[in-house]
Amino acid sequence: MGAVVHGEESVPAVHESAAATSEPAPTPDLCPTELDGPARVCSELGRRCPLADGDCVCAQHPVVQGVALAQGEEPPTNPRRWDCRPTVREDGCPGRPPSGRCRREGQRCGYLAHEPQAVCSQGTWMALPPDPVP
Repeated sequence: MGAVVHGEESVPAVHESAAATSEPAPTPDLCPTELDGPARVCSELGRRCPLADGDCVCAQHPVVQGVALAQGEEPPTNPRRWDCRPTVREDGCPGRPPSGRCRREGQRCGYLAHEPQAVCSQGTWMALPPDPVP
């Protein structure tokens, strides 16, 4: 395989057929510019990008499949992707599972299957376990 020279630095050339058949590598972690843009791969797990109406976090959510794994079998993983959510959802709940103070006593907020649910109790957000998978 040859090398491509950039200035004084020699960079190995990529074999065209290997590049065409492999999954594209994550692009540099450029922050998304909108909440509802296309799902994009990211690489820096946990990186947070603020937006005017919410934020995006580089996350790797577990695969929820409802099938028991054989002993010693590794669970499948999803690629890391930007998880973008509004600051406040249309139902009045925070976009991400909340903590700290709250105002609407009894307000219940549900989130993704692997995230805790929340209820406003005595002015404080309380985490509830995720709903069981039916």
